[in-house]
Amino acid sequence: MPAIDLVTKDYVAPSNEIERRLVGIWQDLLKLDQVGVTDNFFELGGDSILAMMLVACAGQAGIEGMTTGVVLTHQSIRELAAATSQKSIGAAVVLRRTGDRPPILCLHPFQGRVDSYVPVAKQVLIRHPVIGFEARWLRDPLFLEQSVESVVSEYAEYVRSRVDTSSGCFVIGWSWGGLLAYELAAQLDASRIPVHFAGVVDVYDLSTQVDSYVAKRAQRDEQNASEAFFEHIGASQFHLLWVSLLERLSEYERSVLLLYYAETKSHWTATRTDDIWSSHEYRTIVLFNRIHITRRYTLKPSTLTVKPWSAADSGGASGAVDWTCYSSATLPTTVIRNASHSTVIRSPEFFESLRLEIDEALSAASGGVRAGHSPLVPEPTLSSP
Repeated sequence: MPAIDLVTKDYVAPSNEIERRLVGIWQDLLKLDQVGVTDNFFELGGDSILAMMLVACAGQAGIEGMTTGVVLTHQSIRELAAATSQKSIGAAVVLRRTGDRPPILCLHPFQGRVDSYVPVAKQVLIRHPVIGFEARWLRDPLFLEQSVESVVSEYAEYVRSRVDTSSGCFVIGWSWGGLLAYELAAQLDASRIPVHFAGVVDVYDLSTQVDSYVAKRAQRDEQNASEAFFEHIGASQFHLLWVSLLERLSEYERSVLLLYYAETKSHWTATRTDDIWSSHEYRTIVLFNRIHITRRYTLKPSTLTVKPWSAADSGGASGAVDWTCYSSATLPTTVIRNASHSTVIRSPEFFESLRLEIDEALSAASGGVRAGHSPLVPEPTLSSP
């Protein structure tokens, strides 16, 4: 690799604390003795992997709002400091922009995207603005969620600042998104934002499922699995993520990870890729971080109106959440026939049941729904489902 010419620009020193922190991070990552705030990250030797590492290091240094996309479009420290001076707000995907009824807030399932809600938004929720919330790690690949509460707090901030909830709102979550929906409804309720109901669709206790996974598998040679695993991650392009994740996992969670690695390592590859979503290894990191934060999340008792749905055929999955244990206002569970866990969110029977439940909730609510409702204020920045 030819030497990089660092004498192409005059040196410009940092002028504030964020710039000073970023200078230190750049110098460490790029292994340079001096970096100016107008120097270009990629001209100095940065690449997509180092950009991901920059995002992670910035987060650890208390710099909020930085993503790999921000690094690609703001390639100097001065530009980055200006772009990250304000707190980042969670990724909102507007599935339906306007309507004359209260907005519907949809929470992403385990894989982080909200495209699973597109059919119901198009076919059922035609009188409601519909806003979905995607996982932040879809934008920041080196971001590890800290807790269920902190994940949802970003979405709650978005709703409080950008959505007109004067006529209330509905919150819906399928699968793991059901936990997020319940937490979002609780946070909005604490902010005195009316939630007509929290719709929870086929939600299971992840801790119970993990325990069941372990119980169904024979004991393996954990020592050999451990040696192979640590040899792999030592050379992995996701090494920094693994270090961060392993620091937080409990001994039990690490043992489950080794069991999972022994069973799935044939799908792992040492090939470096910019398309990290094609990597089974990256998806494993996301999975076990989700397991970690979910095992530490406690469903808190409330008086929220909770409307559960379940799929008649969930493939023998164990640990369905009993919502009556958490809310005295839980409505009867509707079982969707001829639907599995993966298909229930697209089931015509679920569509019709959801339509009826919304109609009944609005009929029972005091006051009317304001005509010409247009809740998105101001125009948000959209991401693609």
